[in-house]
Amino acid sequence: MKIIVNATILDEKPTGLGIYTLNVIKELSMLLKFGDSLIVYTGCPEALDFRGLQIRRVNRFVQPKYGKIAGVIRFLWLQLIFPLRALMEGFAVIYNTTHHGVLFAFRHRQVVTIQHDIDVTFKFPEQHILQYYYFKYVIPFLLRGSSAVITTSRYAMDILMKYYGKSISHCIMPTIHIIWLSLSRKKKRKTALY
Repeated sequence: MKIIVNATILDEKPTGLGIYTLNVIKELSMLLKFGDSLIVYTGCPEALDFRGLQIRRVNRFVQPKYGKIAGVIRFLWLQLIFPLRALMEGFAVIYNTTHHGVLFAFRHRQVVTIQHDIDVTFKFPEQHILQYYYFKYVIPFLLRGSSAVITTSRYAMDILMKYYGKSISHCIMPTIHIIWLSLSRKKKRKTALY
């Protein structure tokens, strides 16, 4: 199986989403079987040192350290260049480790999108105005185009349905999964990735 990971959120000093992305890639690399491929698209290849990866460098200006312009460049790269490169790779699954992904190109392919907590953006739109518009108008298209959506808690899933339920419930209702970002040492959940 050929899995492509959209790791355009990575930079040299990853914070929450970057650390999550690194851990997802690490876990996926340990699950590879003979004949599987894990292809990672990133603007910061030096952040990745796991076995079995095929790294594809993208424009370094997609890295979060470049601020708002990075968000615009990342969005444009994901809509205009990434679909062509991914189709040329011939993939089985695309894994978006964050809410950044392709909106239209992969309707009949397996696309997994992670949707982290979104309620801060909606509660305080004036503080996150660009992100607010992205979440309000773009995310519904991204979620509709995903064959599976993973969120990080029951609360996050409820918020997702609160803001997007009416417009996308017929598309993703049966495909929302919860994978917690932390683990209890007492319970030792095997699904934890953070």
